[in-house]
Amino acid sequence: MRMAEDCWGTADLVVFGDNGTLYVCDLKTGHGKVDAADNLQLKLYALGALKSDYALMYDIDTIVVAISQGRINHHDSVVYTVEEILAFEEDLLAAIDAIATETDNYIPSDKGCQWCPVRAHCPALAAQVHAAAQSDFKAMTIDALGDAMLEIPLMKSWIKGVEDQTKEHLEKGDPIEGWKMVEGRRTRKWIDQVAAEKYFKNRVGKFQHTCYNMKFMSPAQMEKAIAADGVKIRGTVDFDKVVEWGGGQPTVAKESDKREALVYGDKAASDFATCDDDDLLD
Repeated sequence: MRMAEDCWGTADLVVFGDNGTLYVCDLKTGHGKVDAADNLQLKLYALGALKSDYALMYDIDTIVVAISQGRINHHDSVVYTVEEILAFEEDLLAAIDAIATETDNYIPSDKGCQWCPVRAHCPALAAQVHAAAQSDFKAMTIDALGDAMLEIPLMKSWIKGVEDQTKEHLEKGDPIEGWKMVEGRRTRKWIDQVAAEKYFKNRVGKFQHTCYNMKFMSPAQMEKAIAADGVKIRGTVDFDKVVEWGGGQPTVAKESDKREALVYGDKAASDFATCDDDDLLD
């Protein structure tokens, strides 16, 4: 099925079930977590499968789309009705028509621009980033800060696009005024480690202690090393007895993040509220 020029994709797994269910699964091999809910790519695959000739041989009434990320042990799925996917098709066609006819009405977004190969040259994206960067951050209200946080991923995407394009042109020999390619930090390594070991063994006292690093693995390193032999230790009673979890570094996240919010101001206020004058003087 082709709905627009220069748009294509291949689902990793499509199964038409005899139970009236269409299964669409996409494998992700990266470490960035991807959810199945409202996933545009999965919806496109589901629509393509639903519109294919194969679908004519099945009475499909339910569509299950799924993401599988084995590297981070994340597997997620969501269920749609046929009507929901067909409604998505109407929205998609309207968006395709808008792109073709309203060329001066582009709306940059984090997800929309993330993998765009020309984001470094996009006037709409550049204008939005420049406008956000010129804000008076110290004068921002609390609500304005929340809105500004939403702009950060888009700004980072534009910055990376500019850096990548600049590097690509300079590596081709295209001159860019004010910029050049230079050699980065240099590293050193032994030409012949065996020869180096012999050299220092004759010159350094306590050779093994001085010239070798030996350090006990961290819990994460130990898990990975033992897993290579097919042994799982996380969650076992004996392993948990010798491991403690430290607190993670506080980080800003969207309200929709599944992690529990840290409490700062309210806790401090309640702590001081229980103090009497003598406690404060102490």
